[in-house]
This record gives sequence, structure tokens and C-alpha cells, in this order.
Amino acid sequence: EVDIQHAHSLCTDSAGRIYLTYTSNSVGATTHAVARFSPDGGQCEILGQSTADPLAEGTPHGIRHSVEDGVEYLYHANNGMMTKSTIDGDVIWSNPRPLVWPGMPYAPTDCLVIPGDDRLFVADGYGSSFVHVADRRDGSYTGTSWGGKGNTASTAEPTRFDVSLNAL
Repeated sequence: EVDIQHAHSLCTDSAGRIYLTYTSNSVGATTHAVARFSPDGGQCEILGQSTADPLAEGTPHGIRHSVEDGVEYLYHANNGMMTKSTIDGDVIWSNPRPLVWPGMPYAPTDCLVIPGDDRLFVADGYGSSFVHVADRRDGSYTGTSWGGKGNTASTAEPTRFDVSLNAL
């Protein structure tokens, strides 16, 4: 039985298995975990259940599936770090610290992996409100970010997406 609270994101792998990120009362109120369901939803397996596992840190948010050189991976955005793992939950790399400026709030909520591209776009939704670009192979920051918190009180500047995606 899985005690799911605050489910956030879903993705599927090449075999049609379903991955769900969530927090769990049974593991810990701030524990991030990933449930992997069979394609029909009839069987469930937990990845990242141990609190010593990087998949079990932070608050669950985005999860993305990617096939790179014939190998399947998952990218996890969990409100304090980005993690790349195998589809079985074995961690390839993890970035528990901000990708960018020291002291800048960093709480990634989602990411985007583009097939055939080494860039990983990280949405820092609860942190700086920037989009950061990392190298998907090792998680290192590429030096590119854009966005920032806008002024919601101003109709002239509700957001601050100053850079065009074409410039990347």
C-alpha cells in the first residue's frame, strides 16, 4: 500500500510504465518519492523510499523521461535539487545546491529535456523564478539563465522573461 500525499507529476517510460512523484506520510512529511506503476496501474513499486536516497529529498515536483544513446533516464525536480537517475532509481548525478548565484533562492519545480540536445532546462519555480540551463550529462550550470520575478502589482511588468528562446 502506498500512502500518497501531494502528487505532482507523471511521465511514462518506453515500456509504458507510469512514474508519479509524491510526498508520503508513511516515509516522512518532507520525503520525495517516486511510484512506478505497471502500464495498467495494477502493480506499484517505490523508488527513492529511503531518506538517505537523493530521490527522497525535497518536495516532489516535475519528473521527465528521456532516452539518451538508447538508455532511459529520469530527471527529477524536487524543490531544492535536480537529480538524474536510471529508470530504476539509481542516481547518475544530483545537484543539491543552486546551479547559479550563491545566496539566490533555488527550488526547481520542473525541467525540459530535448531529444538530441545536451541542455537541460530547469524551471526554478519556487526559487528565483528563472529558467536555468544545465548540461544534462553532468548537471553542471552552462551559464545561461533568464526570467526572474516580475511585479504582479504592475500591468506593465507582470513577468520578466527578457530573453527570447531563439537567443539560446
